[in-house]
Amino acid sequence: MFVMKANDESWNFDIKKMLLLRECIKGFPPKNNVIFVVIWLFVSCLSDFYGYGMKLGFHGATSTQLPSLDISPNGQFFYSKYVRQSRPVLFKGAASHWPAFRKWPNVTYLKEVHGQDVFTVEFRKHFQASFPVRKNMKLSLFLEEYEKKSIYLDSLFSKDSKMVSDIYLPLPLLSITHRAAVDNLNLFISSGNTSSAFHQDGYENLLTVFSGYKDVILYDNKYTRHFDADNYSVAAGVSDMNPENLTINDVKKLQEIPYYTVRIEPGDMLYIPQYWWHQVRSFNHPNIALGIWFDIFDFQKEYEKRNILDVENIVQKTEIFMELVGKEPVEIPFQNISHYSIANFLPNSKRTRRNVSVCAN
Repeated sequence: MFVMKANDESWNFDIKKMLLLRECIKGFPPKNNVIFVVIWLFVSCLSDFYGYGMKLGFHGATSTQLPSLDISPNGQFFYSKYVRQSRPVLFKGAASHWPAFRKWPNVTYLKEVHGQDVFTVEFRKHFQASFPVRKNMKLSLFLEEYEKKSIYLDSLFSKDSKMVSDIYLPLPLLSITHRAAVDNLNLFISSGNTSSAFHQDGYENLLTVFSGYKDVILYDNKYTRHFDADNYSVAAGVSDMNPENLTINDVKKLQEIPYYTVRIEPGDMLYIPQYWWHQVRSFNHPNIALGIWFDIFDFQKEYEKRNILDVENIVQKTEIFMELVGKEPVEIPFQNISHYSIANFLPNSKRTRRNVSVCAN
């Protein structure tokens, strides 16, 4: 294989482009090697222009900047305008008043105050279609090594972690906790330059950044059938596609499907609706973020009734989910809440956790 690179997006010449060339010049055999090489180079440039060998988000399909709000709405507005309609949105500065926003970007603080907390660390920063090596590591040790090694903290909090006290219940969830059950909190820390799988989550998700920034690509869950979601090798809801190096088949699947792009900056909070497909890239260090996974709709009995299995019927389950959400009430009642710490609403509190499975994250 011959490779010639230009900036971040490389020109790739390999056997797959030869196959594309063969289709383009079928019935027109080259008279000499010069013509053959010229056509080869021309087709290679075209294939790169239309996305082949490039990153997801640079592949030529129609993209739209995701809408944002400068205020955090109350629970009823959030539910009726976004959750019920399965519409993603960015809440600018929604977490800028949290203790985590002030404290966590200070690595010295994390080491001294929370350094003994143990988290799960992945020994790679870019997705590959295989299971990563994952090990438990004290936060202090991770923060000593994360700039030197290709490691990425992607982990739930331990039950006794005091870091959770730095997190507030997001305002959009504050008045609808009788419907919205917080299932998990996931911490993400890296030195930047990470690239996630192209995947969907089995929860509603509020992704909040405290340091660095993240660029996110989002695809409506109504396109799940186009992503060959039931054929996977790593986990249900995780595509085998490499977002950093698309193949011709990837581009064919994606080039007619519109998508959203959004940048999450410190203090911002992104709502990712359940089963929406997305891919996340992280930049700058320390890059620190929090995923708040919650569920509002409990359709498990309906899935069981229709004999839908999480690990076999990704497409069907997503489509049934969309159908059932469409039958849910357009509005839900308001409830006054006096507790602002999210710790009061986690599964190990007095709340009853709903049985909702996770497809991937």
